[in-house]
Amino acid sequence: SKNNVIYQLTDNYTLFYYKFIRNNHDADPHFWTNNINTPTRNNWQGLAFEQVCFAHIKQIKQRLGIGGVMSKVCSWYVGSDDELGPGAQIDMLIDRADNVINICEMKFSDSKYLISKDDSDSLKWKRSRFIATTGTKKSIHLTMVTTDGVAANKYAGEIQSQVTGDDLFME
Repeated sequence: SKNNVIYQLTDNYTLFYYKFIRNNHDADPHFWTNNINTPTRNNWQGLAFEQVCFAHIKQIKQRLGIGGVMSKVCSWYVGSDDELGPGAQIDMLIDRADNVINICEMKFSDSKYLISKDDSDSLKWKRSRFIATTGTKKSIHLTMVTTDGVAANKYAGEIQSQVTGDDLFME
């Protein structure tokens, strides 16, 4: 807490076990079918996708064309502030030595992800709050990391780059 740092240690099976197996006492044989599109399963899919993304940073950087650029990768969070306003959380930051920072928003979806007005407003807020909090002078690029890409609409043009699930598993 002294440096306002959060460390996250994860084991994907342990996360799955505690979320779905440990409390499934009745051993429902139709558990997955009965839990399609429940908030618990949807939340877990999103968190699991984020873990997969962090396990494939090399591939994300390759897809962005920055595989050879030195960078630091982390998540970022800041709480509410009386002067700056509500807090913000960024799934992944790629702080590059070429004076660019990719703000990566990760979204799990069964099809192309459709950026809504709320999503657009949230991304703009995250970018502005990050700049206000850190004072960075680097260029900020918004990057979407999704399972199947971003659907074309009026908000998709705000995204500088995107990475898909297929990109995560490229050699």
